[in-house]
Amino acid sequence: MKTQFLSYGGGLLTGLFLFFLLSASPESNESLTKAGLTASEASARIQESRYVEVPIKEFFSDVARYREQHVEKLPRLSAESRNEKHSRMFTYSVNTLEAFFVKVKSLAATAEIPSEEIAIRFYYGVYPLGTKIAAQNYSSLHTLFMVPNYWSQKDKRYRDFDVQELADYLVDNKGYGNYQKDKEEVIKNYYLENMYQRDKTSTAYILDASAFQWAGTPETASFLPSFLVAPPVINQGQLCPPNCQAYNLLTYIDNNEPEFPGTR
Repeated sequence: MKTQFLSYGGGLLTGLFLFFLLSASPESNESLTKAGLTASEASARIQESRYVEVPIKEFFSDVARYREQHVEKLPRLSAESRNEKHSRMFTYSVNTLEAFFVKVKSLAATAEIPSEEIAIRFYYGVYPLGTKIAAQNYSSLHTLFMVPNYWSQKDKRYRDFDVQELADYLVDNKGYGNYQKDKEEVIKNYYLENMYQRDKTSTAYILDASAFQWAGTPETASFLPSFLVAPPVINQGQLCPPNCQAYNLLTYIDNNEPEFPGTR
């Protein structure tokens, strides 16, 4: 099985995503039920189309609380530099996120899975001790994985699966003749837990917050030998730390903690 990583070197977000209203005139229950949806389906559709803005004070309090109640209780890192800290945030460029979602929807379409049956689940993770990527120390740092999910009508819940391998299988087998009849059973083969049981070295189409070192030949205009040039990376996302360009908001939050009850 093959590993696929997104590669984008564009500018990184320096702010945080704020929830916003998708439309000034959201669909009504009446119009959606006239379109053939049940009342419960119409209500769910409306809820999916509305986003609410988050109070900034609540956001600040929760971020400060995460440090006090979680990060500072973790074992101290064996620091290689005075600036080494546990990760408390990460950044994706809009292009990276958009490309990931577009690719997931495209692969799902190949697998004849409607977009409303696809979701993304977020998992926290921690890198093992001694992990280095492109000369950066990721040892014991948090990361965050985005995993595509399929809504199993049989199980009545979302299941984590590898949409890339499923799509490849269907293309290689020219759609699989009985696919619509056997759809649930075919997709079940690509649930991550089933793939893991078959082959613990298998890979899946998952987005990780960190960068990944590129295994190809470095391309550089430098006259220095290649072993003296920093290895290229595939910029999936940016954990902060180790490669932290902007810590200003966290610094502000930490310096104003007395305003945020419940952090001690």
